[in-house]
This record gives sequence, structure tokens and C-alpha cells, in this order.
Amino acid sequence: MKMKKGMRAFCLLLVMILIGSIFVPAVSSYDYNDSYKLNSELMTQIDPKTDTEGYAAVDVINIDQSIKDATPYYNLLILDDEGKQNHIKDIELNTLISSEEKASLKKDLNTIWENYPIVSETVKGDIGYPTYGGTITKMKLSESAKNTRLSYEENKILERHQYLMNEEYKLTKTGLPGNNQTDNPENKKSSGFSGIIAIMAVALFILIIKK
Repeated sequence: MKMKKGMRAFCLLLVMILIGSIFVPAVSSYDYNDSYKLNSELMTQIDPKTDTEGYAAVDVINIDQSIKDATPYYNLLILDDEGKQNHIKDIELNTLISSEEKASLKKDLNTIWENYPIVSETVKGDIGYPTYGGTITKMKLSESAKNTRLSYEENKILERHQYLMNEEYKLTKTGLPGNNQTDNPENKKSSGFSGIIAIMAVALFILIIKK
């Protein structure tokens, strides 16, 4: 009788060990890229001596409310020349639309940028929060803008462009080798090993019950 109780205890312990080992691959598959993204968004502190000293200089962009009121897609209005060229290139490389729509979209975007110019002014920031010696760039809608708000048709153009960019990004991201966690051979091995351990744990548990 004591022998059976001892065997049950041993088998139960073994089941717990096997179940615990299932979670090890799950923990090891943690995406450190997410952790890096999170940490990169935090303030970089070099050698802090006070509440304001020792921080890396931060360049702040101040977007005037007039730009935000002009369109919900104001992020496409505030682009500099390089940013605009990059967006034009993205349209040319887009695989979801025809050549005719690419030409039309590029023309429409350039017209919107011409009709709603953005003016900016960069000044030196304070040594404390939020710039810590960096700069503040103030951006606002130019007085020469066509209107204070984009028309329905103009907003639809920006909405279409934003949608195409997002869809192309999704397509590119999922098509890259190794981006998909389920396609990773190491993850497949871990999943198979975890399945075997789970089956062994269930078998031992049934054996304990029968005893």
C-alpha cells in the first residue's frame, strides 16, 4: 500500500514537471523586438544628476491645431520634401493598384501639397523638460493655403493613399521570411515537443487514477 502511494506521488510529481516544461518554449519565444520598441520610446538618460540634467537632447515637433483641424490625415500634410518623395516612390512600388491609378494618385497628392503648404519655425528649447537642450519645431498651415479645411474629395484622396500604404505594408510584412512566427522552424519544433510532453502527462495522469 505504501509502495502504491509512493508511486502515485512520484508519478504526480513527474506530471507536474512535464506540464511545467510545456510553458518553457512559450516563454522563450518572447518577441524581443517589442521590448526594444518599447524601450526606444522611453527617454534616454545618460548620467542624471538632477531631475532635468543628464538627459539626451530631444527635438520636439509642435503641430498647430490649424493643421489637425484641416484633415484627419494631417500626418500626410506635414511631410518635408524627402518625406513627400518617399510617398511618391511608395505609390510607384505599390502592387495593389494599376499604373493609371498610380499616376492619378501621385498627381492628386502633389496638388494637395501645393494647395495646403505648411510653414515651420525651429527654435532652441530649454535645458529642462521637454527638450533638454534640443529644439522645438513649430508647424502650422500657411496663410496662402487654399482653405482652412480640406474638401470631402481631397480627404478621400488622402484616405485612399493611407489605406493603400497600410495594405502594402501588411502584404510586405507577412511575405518576409521569418516574420511569421508560425513559419519559424524552431517554433515548429517547440510546438511538436510540447505536444509530446502533453500526451505523456495525460498518460501518466490516467495511470495514477487507475492505481
